[in-house]
Amino acid sequence: MSLFLFFYFLCVRFQALSLFSHTFVIFFSRHFVFYFLLSLIRHVSLSLFLFLTLSLLLYSLSCTFLLSVSLSLSIYLSFICLALTPFLFLSHSRSLSFSLPPPAIY
Repeated sequence: MSLFLFFYFLCVRFQALSLFSHTFVIFFSRHFVFYFLLSLIRHVSLSLFLFLTLSLLLYSLSCTFLLSVSLSLSIYLSFICLALTPFLFLSHSRSLSFSLPPPAIY
């Protein structure tokens, strides 16, 4: 169990560092909030996917109640995070099409 926690916190710490560096790249962007939320959802879903994989591996090795609960919760949360990502892309593309000024006619 301690090995599982070590790998999980290692994955979360790596995701937090990459998210921290990613925010500096997009800090001066026009749509900072959208890109920050999108990268946050992407990193959270990736860490949840890693957690799901590790918990599935440990669940197959030793079937305990705690691991089965964490497995089912991570499945639900990862599907929710992955299902929300396309809706953010769609809402952002619609807001961009309405916020751009019409082209100038010469």
